[in-house]
Amino acid sequence: MSFAVCVTFTIKPEHHSKFLQLVRENAKISLRSEAGCKQFYVCCNEEYHKEVFLYEIYSSPEAFNCHLKTKHYLDFDEKTIHMASSKHVRTYRELV
Repeated sequence: MSFAVCVTFTIKPEHHSKFLQLVRENAKISLRSEAGCKQFYVCCNEEYHKEVFLYEIYSSPEAFNCHLKTKHYLDFDEKTIHMASSKHVRTYRELV
């Protein structure tokens, strides 16, 4: 069973390029070092450039909870928390 996480950020314009750099690095490390992280896409809205959307697939809710405790995620969160004016997280379980 897969567990999907969708995160939508609204990024303050002055932080957009730095945020993208940091979120891409977080995605790469997550995919490389977390066995439970199956997919991690970083997407931008072409018409509304302040919006960044993350689509992540984990093997289970527990794998996602482990992700939230990793050093690279905690570092990313600390460095970027002031860069976003909003952050919305939604999770979904695969139905079989």
